[in-house]
Amino acid sequence: MRPPEQLQKDSNNQHQPKKQSDKNLFKSDVWNESHEFKSNPQRPFYFSNRYTFATALIMSLLICGICLAVVVTLWLTSGSTETYSSAVITSTATVATRTITYSQNFTFGLTATAQCTAWTSFVTQLIVQPYILLTMSGTFNPIGVSVTNTTVIANIALALRTSTRYGPVTSNSLSWAVGLCGPSYELSASGTTCMCTSPGYAIRPCLTNQNYGGINTTTCYGPTQTMTVIFQY
Repeated sequence: MRPPEQLQKDSNNQHQPKKQSDKNLFKSDVWNESHEFKSNPQRPFYFSNRYTFATALIMSLLICGICLAVVVTLWLTSGSTETYSSAVITSTATVATRTITYSQNFTFGLTATAQCTAWTSFVTQLIVQPYILLTMSGTFNPIGVSVTNTTVIANIALALRTSTRYGPVTSNSLSWAVGLCGPSYELSASGTTCMCTSPGYAIRPCLTNQNYGGINTTTCYGPTQTMTVIFQY
């Protein structure tokens, strides 16, 4: 006979249900999951999210690249335009010029007194400068006659300022000279000094009579007129 403890143990073992082995459970679970996956072939959710994110990233990079290309193109075009504009401005810039001017009114039959004072002041201003143009004009020739030879202009300015003789020298089809007439020196574009020519180009404001000269008129007893001499540099 078995001991009561053994009988009780056997009795318990007979009534206790058998457990499936862990190995069988593992196989069952794996099979069930595999079966469910095969029976539901839809792609898992996280695969869809990855595809959407990748597509959005590629599109964003493409758009950024296009925008960057447009910005660079506009910047390069703008730089070229500014350079071109700057070059145009430089090429069209003008240099400011200065002038020394004598301009007085002369009245027929009257001795030039105030006009002589103005002439004396004028010739003292004819210091050495890079002269580029000398013009004599007046009422009867508003455009006037001119010298563009810089050497001739410089010599005329020096002769007038220092009261010395110069010329005659031909320039722009006229004969220019500086010479003594009475107590002072005159400027002439008629080839001679202290002579009556008609029509002629001479100005001698400090001669103590009515023969003060003329611009495209008789130079002795000339009509009422304005006479102007301009040195430009």
